[in-house]
Amino acid sequence: MSVPFQEYLVSFGYFGVFMAVLITSLTFFVGIPTFTYVSLAAALGLNPLVSALVASIAGALGESPAYVVGLGSKKAIERRYKHLITYWEAVFKKYGFWAVVLVAALPFVPDEVAGLLAGMARYDYLKFLVATAIGKFLKYLLAAYGGFLVGLKLGTV
Repeated sequence: MSVPFQEYLVSFGYFGVFMAVLITSLTFFVGIPTFTYVSLAAALGLNPLVSALVASIAGALGESPAYVVGLGSKKAIERRYKHLITYWEAVFKKYGFWAVVLVAALPFVPDEVAGLLAGMARYDYLKFLVATAIGKFLKYLLAAYGGFLVGLKLGTV
C-alpha cells in the first residue's frame, strides 16, 4: 500500500526531496527531522548521492530565516546579555565555519541555534550557508545510504 508522501516523492523525484527538506527547514524547531525524507527517497529508488546533495542545498537555504532572526535580534538581546553576544562573536571568529558544519551534521540538534548565533555574531552569510550545506550533506549522505540499504532489503530499489 502506498502512502501519499511516497507518491509525492516518486512523482516529483529530486524536486520533491528539495521542497520537502526546504519547507521543513524553514520552520523553527518543528517538523519531522529532514534526514527522514532523504532516507525515504533513497529507499524508494532515488540516487542516494543526488538526494543528499539536493537535500543539503535545500536544508542550508531553509536555515536562512534563523540567521536573519539572529541578525535582527542582536540589539534586543545585547542589552541584557552583552557578555553572551561577545562570547559567541569570539567563538564564531575562531571556530565559526567548523562549528556550523558540526551542528548541521548532527542528526538531532536543532540547526536553528547555529543560525541564530551566527546571525547575532554577524558571521558571514555565505560562509554560514556553505558550512551548513557541508554539514547537512554529511548527515544526509549517511541517511540516504541507510535508506538505500533498507530499500534493497525491502525490494523497493
